[in-house]
Amino acid sequence: MHIGLGKSKRDTYILEWFLHEDTSFVNFTHKIQDGLPTWLRIRAVNHVDLRTSGSGPYPIMIDMTHPLAGEIYDGKSHGRQVNFTAMQGEICSNWKDFRDPDTGIADYLWGVGTSPGDDDVVEFKRLGHTVFLECDRSVNLTHNETYYSTLFAFNRGHKRLNVSASTTGIMVDLTPPEAGFLQDSDVVGEDLTFSSDPATVAGHWGNFTDPESGIMDFSIAVERKQKDQAENEVIHESESVGMTTSFRWHHFHLHQGDQVFVNLNVTNRALGITSLMSNGFVLDLTPPDLIYLRDGMDPDRDLQYSTSTTELMANWMFIDEETGVNH
Repeated sequence: MHIGLGKSKRDTYILEWFLHEDTSFVNFTHKIQDGLPTWLRIRAVNHVDLRTSGSGPYPIMIDMTHPLAGEIYDGKSHGRQVNFTAMQGEICSNWKDFRDPDTGIADYLWGVGTSPGDDDVVEFKRLGHTVFLECDRSVNLTHNETYYSTLFAFNRGHKRLNVSASTTGIMVDLTPPEAGFLQDSDVVGEDLTFSSDPATVAGHWGNFTDPESGIMDFSIAVERKQKDQAENEVIHESESVGMTTSFRWHHFHLHQGDQVFVNLNVTNRALGITSLMSNGFVLDLTPPDLIYLRDGMDPDRDLQYSTSTTELMANWMFIDEETGVNH
């Protein structure tokens, strides 16, 4: 029996063939370089010098160093940490830059727990070395709890050394923001019922809170309902205004009698949304109509003469179909 060590299944560049008398068992000592894939080669020779050689299915890998840890994040967005989620039945994490310069990464173990390193929520499962994102959809997460994903990366060395890292944690927020108020004006405390400006829509809001994840964004849409129209139409698509609490836009073309509404979406950091629509205002571009103005107190007569030198009497009627007469 001949024994050798090669850099591949077909050579003995590391250790040339040497004779070994035992045909069923071999035990010898040879120092193998760290990180060098080494194939054990065996060659059998019969009494007429005919030969058959073979090798093991995998090379021997000597690696005395641990892999190098990369970064692991909560959420599905690769390379980005997500701190909050509104998903009760799913938890995900992704990772990058785990490596081993000598023997490479063989596989991973991934699990989820209520503290870093634990797997009391999702038991550790083995994943291939090409995986960089994993989700578990069998979970039933608890509102206002924080969960941590932990990843072990194993190298291909003979001892399968590993390195581990955990996420900073993701909090579960299953509730949308708590509603505040929304009014049709950018002046604090004012809520328009009517307007005579066909180009302008404004609004302000406040008192929206989210005790778990906080408010992340406000977005505004504008709708109107024209006369004899059954449904509202969107005249300004939803647009983020960041964390401001008022707006005033001057690009509209409103018509007489239009009812105009502001639709506010409030988003928390778990992407939960609370929507609120204003009570709206009516656009009135016409003054009141005079029906009659008569001398005297009789609405059916217009006096031509008076006997009083100290009194002047009159009666009248004005109407305004859109907004009514104020004074």
